[in-house]
Amino acid sequence: MTTKLPPIEGRLRTRCAKCGYEFYIGMSLAMKMGINTGHCSCGACGTFLHAEILEGDEMWTEEFDKFLERTKGTA
Repeated sequence: MTTKLPPIEGRLRTRCAKCGYEFYIGMSLAMKMGINTGHCSCGACGTFLHAEILEGDEMWTEEFDKFLERTKGTA
């Protein structure tokens, strides 16, 4: 996923999976320790999102309900 946002040190760029709004995410302590997953809400539409770090400084998002459906029974 590519965004048009300029890179900012310490922030990850992403886009809402539902409405396409581009925004930055600050890395959680867990992400800084190597866990490649997190959650956030879109600032434009309010959708709760599952997020995963891509290579570089970008994150991929998926609507949380779709993430739960996709991963049901895998834990």
